[in-house]
Amino acid sequence: MILFKLQRFHLVSLARTDGMRDDEEWNDIVGMLKMQGANLDVELLAEWAQTLDVAETWRQALKDAELDETSRA
Repeated sequence: MILFKLQRFHLVSLARTDGMRDDEEWNDIVGMLKMQGANLDVELLAEWAQTLDVAETWRQALKDAELDETSRA
């Protein structure tokens, strides 16, 4: 679900011409990361984020959720 929302957020952000972003979607992503952080395989999710071409958005989400990119459950 995190990757789905991340990719959707990224694609919508690219499509917008007004420079605005969907804060509700972003807060959902960051909230899921905060709640599930200790249970997530962050390395695997990072690999998929790279595959889905949302790696930079993924790194920003981790930063906003105050999670380490290399942590693993």
